[in-house]
Amino acid sequence: MADDNKPLKYIRYAIGEIVLVVIGILIALSVSNWNDNRNLRNQELLLLNNLKLEMENNLFLIENYLKTKEERIKDANVLLSYTDPDYIQKEEDSLARKFIRIFYIDNYKAEIMVLNAAKNSNSIKLIRNQQIKTNLAKWEQSLKSQMQLIDFGNEHFSNSLIPIISNYYPLKNIPYDAGNGNIQDLSKHKNEFEKMFRSREFENSLYRIKNFERARTRQVKELKEFTLELIQELNKELNKELNI
Repeated sequence: MADDNKPLKYIRYAIGEIVLVVIGILIALSVSNWNDNRNLRNQELLLLNNLKLEMENNLFLIENYLKTKEERIKDANVLLSYTDPDYIQKEEDSLARKFIRIFYIDNYKAEIMVLNAAKNSNSIKLIRNQQIKTNLAKWEQSLKSQMQLIDFGNEHFSNSLIPIISNYYPLKNIPYDAGNGNIQDLSKHKNEFEKMFRSREFENSLYRIKNFERARTRQVKELKEFTLELIQELNKELNKELNI
C-alpha cells in the first residue's frame, strides 16, 4: 500500500468526505437560520401592520376629537361674550344649547390594545427599525401628557365650574339622557341665567374652561403629528418588503 500511495488516496478521500459533511451542515444551518429569520420577519411585519391599522384608527379618532374641541371653544367664546355685570337675559335657544353643551365632557380614548399587547408579550423587540421605536415612545409620551391635561381639566370642571353653575341653574334640567328617548323629570327651580351671566365667578371659571380646551387642542394636534409620523414610518418599513 505504501508503494502504490494508497494511504494518501484514502486520506484525501476522507478529507473530502469531511469537507462535504461540513459543507452540508453549514448549508443546513444556513437554511435553518434563514427560515428562523424569515419567521421572525413575518412576525415583525404582522406586528407593524397591526400597529399601522391601530394608529390609523387613532388618527380618525383624533380628527373627530379635534372637531369637538374646536366647537366647544366656539361655544365658550359665545358664552363669554354674554358675561356682563349688566347682562339682561335674552330668549335665545342657541345660547341655552351652548350652555348645556359645556357639560358634555368628551375625553379622547386612544386605541392601544395592539401596542400594549406587544409590550406585555415582549414582542415589541421584534421591531428592528429604531426610528419606529423612537416614534412609538414619542407617541406614548404625548398621549400621557394629553391624559394628564384631561384629568386636570376635568378636576377643575367638577370642583369649580359645576358648584358655581349649580347656584343658578338646576342640574336636574341638563338633558343627559336626551338621546335615549326618556322623558326627563325637570326641576321646579327656575333657571337664573341673568344672575349667572352677571357673576364674575362664572365668567372666570368659564374662561379657564376655554383655556383648558385650547391647551387640549394644542396637545391633541401634537399627538396627531406624532401619529402621522408613526404611520408614515410604518408604511415605509412595510413597503420595503414589497420592493424586495
